[in-house]
Amino acid sequence: MRKMIFMIFAILCTVPILGVDAETPFDVTSDGVTIQSHQLDYETMSIIFAVEVSESPGTLKIAFDRDFFDAIYQGHDDEFLIIVDGELISYSEVRSTPYDRTVQFQLYDGVDEVEIFGTTLKGQIIEQNTESLLDNDVINFQQSEQELDENEELVNQVEQLKLENVELENENEGLSDKIFDLENLLDAMEDKISDLNAIIMEQIKVIYTWIKF
Repeated sequence: MRKMIFMIFAILCTVPILGVDAETPFDVTSDGVTIQSHQLDYETMSIIFAVEVSESPGTLKIAFDRDFFDAIYQGHDDEFLIIVDGELISYSEVRSTPYDRTVQFQLYDGVDEVEIFGTTLKGQIIEQNTESLLDNDVINFQQSEQELDENEELVNQVEQLKLENVELENENEGLSDKIFDLENLLDAMEDKISDLNAIIMEQIKVIYTWIKF
């Protein structure tokens, strides 16, 4: 009896929703997540799900019929793009056949919207002269990476300039010390010259007095 109750509890915790409706041929298995509604966006070739997360992290596994929804680029499977409340998340593609593809990902407390982007939706194909969203994402990522590299290079240059500035300050300090020593040496030489001049004048006076008498 206990084993039967446990099996029923396990089934209730992981609820497969097979074929959300006749118009949307995708299968959903959820664990801690409820799909409240969905809508199709033909402009961006995406499916938008309104969700509620009851257990964090919750898991969604969605199987798409390729004829209904897919991501294809230049004749090959492309990655889906999954945005959760405006943030790009990673996912696992747990199954891929000539007829369907299954993705799985986790959701956390507070999430209420999931949008999955592809390239075909109910037979409609994204325009060929428009770059795929994934390509744009890659380009943006590469640009961000390039900007990070440039920023890092600028930071390194600033650090290098700081080091050079410290070295120059140390050199200037050394030069200041040398200039100070030189000034002291000149002062000492002037004092010695003055003393020497005084001695010479005394000697001249002595000689003059001696000659005079």
